[in-house]
Amino acid sequence: MRILTVIVALVALLSVNYVNADTDSTAVESFSDAYRAYQSAMEQQQAEDAVHYAKQALALASKETLSDADNYYALHYNLGNALRAADNLTAAIDQFETLQNWSEAQFGEYALETFALRTEVVAIKNTGKYAHSSASKLRDQLRSYKSLLNDLDDAKEENPAEAAAIYYSVLSLVSKSSKSPVRLSKLTKLLEEGIELAEAQWPDNDYRGLHLQVLLAKVHYASDDLDDAVALFSNVAERVDSALSYTHPWVLNAHASLVKAYSRMGEDELATQHCQLIGKMVPWDNEQDPTPIYRVNPDFPVAAARMGSEGYVRFEFDIDEQGFVVNPQVLANSGSSQFIEESLKAIEQWRYAPKFENGEPVLAQHNVVQLDFKLMP
Repeated sequence: MRILTVIVALVALLSVNYVNADTDSTAVESFSDAYRAYQSAMEQQQAEDAVHYAKQALALASKETLSDADNYYALHYNLGNALRAADNLTAAIDQFETLQNWSEAQFGEYALETFALRTEVVAIKNTGKYAHSSASKLRDQLRSYKSLLNDLDDAKEENPAEAAAIYYSVLSLVSKSSKSPVRLSKLTKLLEEGIELAEAQWPDNDYRGLHLQVLLAKVHYASDDLDDAVALFSNVAERVDSALSYTHPWVLNAHASLVKAYSRMGEDELATQHCQLIGKMVPWDNEQDPTPIYRVNPDFPVAAARMGSEGYVRFEFDIDEQGFVVNPQVLANSGSSQFIEESLKAIEQWRYAPKFENGEPVLAQHNVVQLDFKLMP
């Protein structure tokens, strides 16, 4: 991916000693100092300092450095990232959109660099304070996702060398939407194309290709194509498990999804086997907190919806050594009493990677969650 190559190339240009992000700005007198200070600030999550040093790096960069298109792109991209990290989202959007216009002229409409900026803007507009809070906002969100998806075919034709990376950047972003912006049949087709491109351009165990398989498995599951979902989840679990010395969260998610799929297919024995595999997981951290791997939302009771009733249920529960939710207790609630019943049905299906202490699974107590029941306007 060219962006990463650019950043590595820029690092190689820097020859002066490391400058800490806390250094007074008057002591930063060169491009190299400013760039290193920017990197340090981002690593230490000092977002305001990162913005300051990203701007300084741009101001101090030589004309020769900025005349190189890759360098120009990387330095302006860095500023956009810093602004987003500082929660200055309006400025981040302006930065990315301005750079997008430049990228289209410099690299082309279907270049990976241009698509990366488009996905950044869409991602920002659909998170935080820009996230949809009404039906109209949700429609705007779905339109922005749909626009990216509609351009994938042209990107594959116009830029085949980077098509796999473009498909992945768009499809992995769209997967985060609460609702599919296109019909599931079209989303299935695009994911299949993305997997085909990934297999042609990347190594077998490249995480991006495996992630696309996970996403396609979820679409098959949502479409009730359970056999196809099971085949993909099983393939991902086997390939990731064989490549790592610990149990990756994707593997846990795959096993949890297989439990659900086999249960729906009436294959209780196979479902039990995957429950047992989750319980035998190898932690990626000896001191590991519980990690959610499978959740379902509660159904909205029809009677409550007809009455226009809204509310919430707040639970406390434990997570046992196998990752099951146990001992759920209602702490507070409002609205229809049916909200409690539906919430209990939902959380009893949740699965977690268990808590680990000294490498051993233990009971995780006093977990609190609130489930909100709201009607769309």
